[in-house]
Amino acid sequence: MLVVQVASCAVWLMLIGWGLVLSLDPAYTVGWVFPGKSGVGPRVEDEDDAWGIGWLTLGLGLFCTVLVIDVEIIPRVRRAGRES
Repeated sequence: MLVVQVASCAVWLMLIGWGLVLSLDPAYTVGWVFPGKSGVGPRVEDEDDAWGIGWLTLGLGLFCTVLVIDVEIIPRVRRAGRES
């Protein structure tokens, strides 16, 4: 189970990376298409879109990474230390 939680953090860290690229170099990301439910999701139309989506993606990635680490991984590691 711990492996799944760490893998989940890797996905959120990937979102942080996407958010940084979108926010720091928006001209590079114009034309990117994000995956969606039915295949193709939102498309970055211009630099303003890239900046907005970048900060949203960065915030979501940071929030979820901290949440998974704080709520799932740290308590599991502490429990394993007490049991051994």
